[in-house]
Amino acid sequence: MKLAQLFAICFLFGAVSASSLQAKVPETAHEGERIAISISDKYFKPAQSVWARVQVDFQQVESDENSVHVFQMKKQADAFAATFSIPKGAARVHFIYATKDTALIDPTVLRILDKKGNFVRRARLIGPGVTPNAKSMIKEEFAAYPDSYEALLQSWEITEKYDSPSALKQQLPGTLEAYLGKKRNAEFYYAVIWAYAKMQNTDRISHCFGRYEEDFPHSHYFLKTYEASADIAAEGGWSLPQDVQELAVRYFTNNLSAENLFEYGYLLSHDEASAEDIENFIAEQTRRHGNVPMIYYNAASAYLARLNYDKAIENALKARELMQMEQPDAVYFQDRMAGQQYPLLWPYLTKMLAVSYMALENTDKALAALKNGYSANRNMKIDGELYALEARCWELLHKYQKAEDLYFKAYILGLKWTKESLRDVYEKTHQTNEGFEAYFSRRIANYQ
Repeated sequence: MKLAQLFAICFLFGAVSASSLQAKVPETAHEGERIAISISDKYFKPAQSVWARVQVDFQQVESDENSVHVFQMKKQADAFAATFSIPKGAARVHFIYATKDTALIDPTVLRILDKKGNFVRRARLIGPGVTPNAKSMIKEEFAAYPDSYEALLQSWEITEKYDSPSALKQQLPGTLEAYLGKKRNAEFYYAVIWAYAKMQNTDRISHCFGRYEEDFPHSHYFLKTYEASADIAAEGGWSLPQDVQELAVRYFTNNLSAENLFEYGYLLSHDEASAEDIENFIAEQTRRHGNVPMIYYNAASAYLARLNYDKAIENALKARELMQMEQPDAVYFQDRMAGQQYPLLWPYLTKMLAVSYMALENTDKALAALKNGYSANRNMKIDGELYALEARCWELLHKYQKAEDLYFKAYILGLKWTKESLRDVYEKTHQTNEGFEAYFSRRIANYQ
């Protein structure tokens, strides 16, 4: 759907085992217990620092407790190790590891038991991934906590994945009817709005979001609810009602946090915001959160949507500048592993700059922005859009062979519209498009 999804995906954990060939974490623990965690050193260079990111899901979804902890692991004989104290009220604890040279690796999960040895509320819930053993886990969670609407929603997800989407659609109306009269909490609205989104019932979506705002004006769960329904809409090729989007802007404005900043910025670029609104957004967010790259990315995106290319360039350059600043290790890992470093912003900023410079008819600067994007972040995956943008620059500079090679790469990566760009370049080179189809087929065959 949106960039927030893409950035968040690195930090979402599915239903994974408690240990693996690399990492060792107990399968269960109790509140207050200090546990040992470790990860094999065979996958790391001798001088590397290994850091752990621990995310705690609490029994109460509206908990204000600190949910993310980042700390350095200590080198031992054949592993990196650390200890972690399970906080009060925890339900599940997710562990993941990284170095400056590696992606986030090896997610593991620990589930919390009460004093009697039973799983606490939310301990059995699965992550965004759905695995074959999830059905029994969710069934047990729902039996133990009948008001767990998260478990209800996850049972629907399992039905959709392991039975069929049509089976889910047949099941939803009757299930909703049975639960609409029950006591409502934030989980309730999450599940019900998700269901109405699956049914594409926009009237009920609007009604439920309105009631959600009235009943829970400061819910931590609102972002999750909004993103889930917006994702479903995007996958189905439709949009949430305008009144819901306006409500979301209002809700995020009143409850801004580092997480809500993603969604707020996305809505800002799609809303009828004025230049003054965008500047106020920058001023307020930097006051609250400091110079965070995402703030300037959001502003650049909003300005680009309004064809204000100079301001788009100004803010995109500011975001890239902040992302290139050197940071102490502790700050680097806290930002990177908590999602505030936003490594996936880089290619989008590169595209924004190239598009904006090209719109201002400054092809040389557009090409320089692309080249700088590649060289400053050598780990950046060059996708079809980046190849197509660079190809267009070379075409405008009459370097047709370079343009043609890059358009072919973009085509191979899925941008089928670049075939027409290739046709144009062929005609400029040969003064005719006769023979293009045969030439195109030969070139494509060479890539197979």
